[in-house]
This record gives sequence, C-alpha cells and structure tokens, in this order.
Amino acid sequence: MNIRFVTSNEFKLEEIKTILNEKNLNVLPVNIKIEELQTDDNLKLIKDKTIKAFKEVGRPLFVEHTGFYLEYISGLPGGLSEIFWLKLGPKVFTELFGNNSNNKAVVKTIIGYCDGYKIYTFESKVFGKISSKPYGFSKFEWDQIFIPYGYNKTVAEMGEEKNKVSSKRKALNKFVNFLKNNNKIFKKRDYSFINNLCESIINKNVVLFVGAGVSNNLHLPSWEPLLESMGKDLGYDEEIFKTLGGNLTLAEYYKNKKHGISEVRNLLLKDEENIKEEIAKSDIHKLIVELDFPLIYTTNYDRCLETAFDYYNKKYILIKTVEDLINLDNTITQIIKFHGDLNDENSVVLTESSYFQRLNFESPLDIKLRADMLGKSILFIGYGFNDINIRYLLYKLNKIWTNSSSPYAKPKSYMFLTKPNPVQEEILEARGIIPIVSTSDNPGEGLKDFLKLLKEKIIKLKN
Repeated sequence: MNIRFVTSNEFKLEEIKTILNEKNLNVLPVNIKIEELQTDDNLKLIKDKTIKAFKEVGRPLFVEHTGFYLEYISGLPGGLSEIFWLKLGPKVFTELFGNNSNNKAVVKTIIGYCDGYKIYTFESKVFGKISSKPYGFSKFEWDQIFIPYGYNKTVAEMGEEKNKVSSKRKALNKFVNFLKNNNKIFKKRDYSFINNLCESIINKNVVLFVGAGVSNNLHLPSWEPLLESMGKDLGYDEEIFKTLGGNLTLAEYYKNKKHGISEVRNLLLKDEENIKEEIAKSDIHKLIVELDFPLIYTTNYDRCLETAFDYYNKKYILIKTVEDLINLDNTITQIIKFHGDLNDENSVVLTESSYFQRLNFESPLDIKLRADMLGKSILFIGYGFNDINIRYLLYKLNKIWTNSSSPYAKPKSYMFLTKPNPVQEEILEARGIIPIVSTSDNPGEGLKDFLKLLKEKIIKLKN
C-alpha cells in the first residue's frame, strides 16, 4: 500500500519511511513546507496542518508533529518546540532546564491523517527528564537532551534501542493498525471510455476547452501578482489592496482609476516576450498541437496557444471578435479566444463589468459555440471546479443541452481534474460531464501524462 507523507524535513522523512517500510507501507514523499499553527493545543495544531496539506495535495495523506513538554514551565514549549530549539539550542536548553529540581519532560508525537472524508489523529507520549548537558549525536533536536524513564542515557546515545521508546514509532503503529482495519479510498474509476474519446478525436468530433491551468505550467502571472501590480501602481500596499475586494472588483476599480487596463496588459505582454522559450520546453503545448483538435476554445487571453502553433509550424485561424467569423476555413484548427485577446484591449474580459457582460451568453462567439458543440464532445483541460468561468459555462451548456429537442444534442463531454474530489466529481456527472482524474500529484505532470496517453492510444487505433 502507498501512503503520502507531507513534509519538508528530509531526516523526518527518512525515519518515517524506515518505520513504515517495516509495516509493508510505501511512503510517497510530498515535499511541501506546511506552516504550523503556533499553539499549545496539539490537536488543533495537527488538524490545521492536515487540512493545509490536504488543500495542497487533494489526496489521502498524513502529517506529523512531535513536541517537547516541560513540567517546569507548565507544558511549554509544546507546539512552539521548533522556535524554542532554534533560539536556545541544546547547550543553553540543558543549562536552563536540565539542572533544575524539576526536570521532568514529555515527548509527544501526533499523526494527522486525512482519507479524503475525515481527519483522524494518533498520539503517543514518552515520559522522561532533561539531561544536564547534551549527549550523543542525532539529526533530531530533542534526542540529545531527553532521557526516557527507565534509562540512564539520552535517546541520541541509544542506537537501535531507541525504537523501544520512540513516540514517533508508537504513534505510527497506531496509525498502521487503523489503516489495516479502516482504510478508505476514493471511488474506483472506470476509464474504459478513453478509447471512445480517442476515436472521437480521430474523427474530429471533439472540441477542446483550455483554461488557465494550462498557461500556469509556463509560469505566467496569475491573479495574485496581477493584483499586487495593480495595487502598487495605485499607491497601495499590495497585501492591503488584495483585501479590499474580489479579483474582478479590484480589476474594475483599477480600470476606473486608470481609464483602462493598458498597464496590466503591458505587464502580461512583457511576460510573453520570453514565452517562446517556455513553449519550446512545454510537452503539454506540443501534445495539444499534435492531437490536432479542429476547434480549441480558451478563456485565457494570453497567446500561449497561438505561439505553440507558430512554433510547430501548424496552421490555425485566430477568432477573437465577430469580424474574425467571416470566411472561416473549417479545414484548419480554429482557436477561439472566448474571453478576448491581449492584442485587443477592448476584447479582454478582466473586470467585473466585462465579465457580467460576457455572462449574457448571447454574443456571436456564444452562438458559434452552440453551433460547434452540436454532435461533438467537449474536453475541458486546465480548469478547476472552483473557477467561476467553468462553472457558469457548464451551467449554460447543460441548459442548452437539456432544452434541445434533438436526442443527439448532448454529446459525451469530459473534464480533466488535477485532484480527486468526490463532491465535484458527482456534480460533474450529474451535469453529464465525465471526470478524468490525474494519476499524478503534480498538476502539470498529470496533464502531460493524460495528453500523452491520448496520443499513444490514437496512434494504436489508427494502426
């Protein structure tokens, strides 16, 4: 069985991998630094840490926290152990607390585990005392100064004998016993439909929808740096500016104050100056070009897709305004900029007003979309379900499909998700969208692997 462990501490990872390997558990390391809540409430700390980790990874995982508790100072440092240690070090720590009449101490380890549905915790304690000075060598701070009851040497001096008194090992044993009896997994998925999707791609019956997640792999600025740039340009502290409204509202305010979005547009265009180099390294964009979709809709206003087609010398037609709809060549890939293009400032959907106007869903591009999707499947990539763009679009498309009198109007459609989410998956399925969940913890790698799978299956089907 594989289990993800979120930590940025390589020594902790090494120790826990060794312990769990003995239990036939294979640890999948996730190298993320989780900022721990500064509190003396162990349970609150580990639950907060587990939630933060799950938000990042979105898959079953566990985290760990070990704290040191001194009776002499009412149970401190506890959740503040790391800060105490960094400030004092072993020598000063033992001078302060190791020679007191009350040198009692407790080492507590608590494991936080999220199976995707609930958080479970597993705790273990080891009682002992502080040594008069540091003894032995260890990669773990407290081992040099902690003498467990029943022993006359520090944990750092104990070698393999340490395993008998390790609070970490005892907590992990409880965790392993729980997994053996209560392990849940996200629902098993049937991906037998992939061949049907590939056949539809071969027959030019799939419309590709590309969201911001695809461009994010090229390290283009997201909303966060854009808002910081707007705030700074208006004389605000960047962090304060971001608290004053939502993304679209702040962009609207910026546009009103500056009588346009030219500065933001210039910032985005500046980042695109080096985009060719990133495109050359992007397997995702190469695969999008190679899969040869007849129609590619995108809510991105960057020029990544066009740059990729140019780089690989693949012909395309760019459609961003009603004028571009005249004399279309249906034998060439069409790239439809659903939210505008940076080269046409008036077409960019960036502010609240422009977004509300776009939600009318009655523009010439909307009419084209309704026509394009008749009898065709839609594949969404680069979207998160929290993205308001995709949620509204799915709602409108589902409404169009539901109200259609044609039994063929609602084709099979698919959305690639970077993380499993049973709630979002069920909502998608209720709207007639088949979720395809990444097999990788890395969003970019997962999307690349999925597109590569499509390409390989298409080659086999053609042969």
